[in-house]
Amino acid sequence: MSRAMGCPNCGGPIEMKLGTSWVVVCPWCRHTVMRTDRDLQTLGKVADLVPTAPAHAVGDSGTVGGHPILVGGRVQLDHGRGPWDEWYVQHTDSGHWGWLAQAQGHWYLTYPTDPGGPLPTFEQMQPGQRGQLPGLQGEWAVDERGESTTVSAEGELPFAIVSGQRGRYVDLSGPNGAFATIDYGDGREAPKLFAGRRLAPGELQLQATGSGPRPEQRLKEGQRLRCPTCGDTVPIEAPEITESAVCGSCNSLLDYAQGELRFLKKIEQARKRPYIPLGAKGRLKGEDVTCIGYMERWTRVDGMRFTWSEYLLHTASGYRWLMEDQGHWQWITPIASGDVQPFGNTLRARGRSHVLWNRVNGYVDYVVGEFYWRVEKGETANLTDYIRPPHAISSEVSSGEVVWSASEHIDADTVRRAFGIEAKPPRATGVGIIQPNPYSLTFPAVCALIATVLLLGTMGFVKARHRSDLLVDGPIRVPAAASTQPDASGSGATVTPPFVIAEGPTLVEVELRTNANNQYVGVPAALIEQNTGEVIEFYVDAEYYHGVSGGESWREGSHSNSVHVARVPAGTYALRVDPFWQTFPQPGAYGAGLAPPVAEISVETGATSRACLLLGLLFIWLPAIYFFARHSTFEKKRAELKTV
Repeated sequence: MSRAMGCPNCGGPIEMKLGTSWVVVCPWCRHTVMRTDRDLQTLGKVADLVPTAPAHAVGDSGTVGGHPILVGGRVQLDHGRGPWDEWYVQHTDSGHWGWLAQAQGHWYLTYPTDPGGPLPTFEQMQPGQRGQLPGLQGEWAVDERGESTTVSAEGELPFAIVSGQRGRYVDLSGPNGAFATIDYGDGREAPKLFAGRRLAPGELQLQATGSGPRPEQRLKEGQRLRCPTCGDTVPIEAPEITESAVCGSCNSLLDYAQGELRFLKKIEQARKRPYIPLGAKGRLKGEDVTCIGYMERWTRVDGMRFTWSEYLLHTASGYRWLMEDQGHWQWITPIASGDVQPFGNTLRARGRSHVLWNRVNGYVDYVVGEFYWRVEKGETANLTDYIRPPHAISSEVSSGEVVWSASEHIDADTVRRAFGIEAKPPRATGVGIIQPNPYSLTFPAVCALIATVLLLGTMGFVKARHRSDLLVDGPIRVPAAASTQPDASGSGATVTPPFVIAEGPTLVEVELRTNANNQYVGVPAALIEQNTGEVIEFYVDAEYYHGVSGGESWREGSHSNSVHVARVPAGTYALRVDPFWQTFPQPGAYGAGLAPPVAEISVETGATSRACLLLGLLFIWLPAIYFFARHSTFEKKRAELKTV
């Protein structure tokens, strides 16, 4: 219910529209007025608001996630980097109130939350630390720990504020965009917990129903600002969230936190021309982007200096980055620390596991354009990369704050075409840390598997079309005495009854089976055509040895073996065999048999040549083997970039 009143200090009209408000800042005399059960009390005058370029104004109304909302007031804080606006809002349908704030292009809405127990102390909270919070579900990660000073306020407030009052705070991220702030105040009262979430792009819809200067007017003014040092134009593409800018003409670091350019310091650096010009507009990954900032960074690993470039892009849904490292490009988007799950040397985020790859200190070496923090040459951050090409998850820790980002490899020509740049991009050298391996194993392996199946299927089809006949299968006579060669007289030879090979030329498989016991069996053999007298000679043998040496058993060879006789014409044949055998190393040693071994032989048509099969498989898998070798070489080069 709206309550109209008169200011107890100046008598000017004041009004409280939000039922949860206890304080209002008089717009006429700037005194803080608090309502009590009986009357109104003045708490003293607050400082004037520092001029900024806010996106909204007190009195604006609209919706968040479809629920009506009203902006009742604003508190202005200073975290050491210039003024920071937080908006006191209330849902007009439920009466719930909370704080609305913007950071790095995202809006965050938090509500007072009862922790149901003691909160961790300020000293216990360190950036990057993870754990549970009383009153909240899931694991939470500390994003930032710092101190703030109350600057001023306007409109209605849920409690009294005092200009110049110092306090401490901790910001945390939880799963699925959850966000929380612990307000420790000046330490004299129990800390307060505010929990909520990061709003999705376009979820906050506010209409200009408030009074006073509109933000759009300040935006237009900001785009025409000039450097206070050299007078050259300094384009401000994102005035609502820009905190600092570096003049591209004189290298002056300029503060923009108060909505106007103010000289801070001179940066000693040579003027450079980034590949993507400042102010260049393009479209990448389905987003309209504007290049607003550029910086070069470096690190040192094993005594060697490595440099890379980073481009800050502004979009309607927040900031993006493009990083160029030795001609390899990455598209970088912010990710909440609550959405990453580190496990030792691995990290899981966005449904993927990533491996720890780099941990180095990065230093800013050159900077130009506008940024959402006060960046300058020499700034240091601890950088950690977890990779799963073509993706990476990275963290930066500096000044009590940890920031996470997700990277994806992007083609250099895609970047060039997106911004309409005619010049060729920097030439890629070496292997990019998340560059996709161009020698993918999937395609050649799948092709090889398909070809293998086709080859085996074709050979099976051919074998099925051509009849397989077992022509000979039985024992052969082995001489009683061991020898190193067949009897020269041929008296030990055996000839089988004739058999017919109906189709030819064909492949004939001859298999020798024995019970050799530390013995060798050799069989010189021949196929003799009964009508023409043509002789096709071949040799088949088998050997098997076993024993115990040094307390360990061993074995070698096989009881059976086979040979293939190629292109045997059709005809009537007989098989002649003249076997011999010998023991190893001498009769009786290692249990070598003293009796002659037993041997059997078989002859079969329609066999498949193992040599041809192996040769065919080799040619089929050769491309896959080549790709595997190149793939391994590429990954070895990537591994050379690893620092942990």
